[in-house]
Amino acid sequence: MRELKSAMEAFDTSATRNRVWARRYVVGGTICSAVTTILLGLQGVPDSSASLVKNAALIVSSSVTVLSAFNVFYNHRQLWVRYTTTWARLKIIQKDLTFLLASTPTDKDEQIDELYKRFKTALEETDASWVELRKDNSTAA
Repeated sequence: MRELKSAMEAFDTSATRNRVWARRYVVGGTICSAVTTILLGLQGVPDSSASLVKNAALIVSSSVTVLSAFNVFYNHRQLWVRYTTTWARLKIIQKDLTFLLASTPTDKDEQIDELYKRFKTALEETDASWVELRKDNSTAA
């Protein structure tokens, strides 16, 4: 039960961290795109400041490219979804285990073994998914 609870806490923490980063990349890219549009569309800028505005637009627009590259490489959104799904699977296993331990079935050992297999499968599938995601990202880089 302790190992299950520890895994659930780890996936919950990882899901939250990846959700935050996924949102940061989307919001950051959106803000940079909007600022670029505004800078490029400014009218009535004095000639002395025109090159400064153009350079700022260039820097901000290139930030969109960098944010997009990081977003693709780290793929926080996919990790967020995967870790949330795994946490939910583990939560169901935890509930089943709690129910099993509170009941008095005769084949409790077999049922506990089955829950442990489900626990291991959830972790193995998540690990395989993470490796596949990293493998895909390493070939793109």
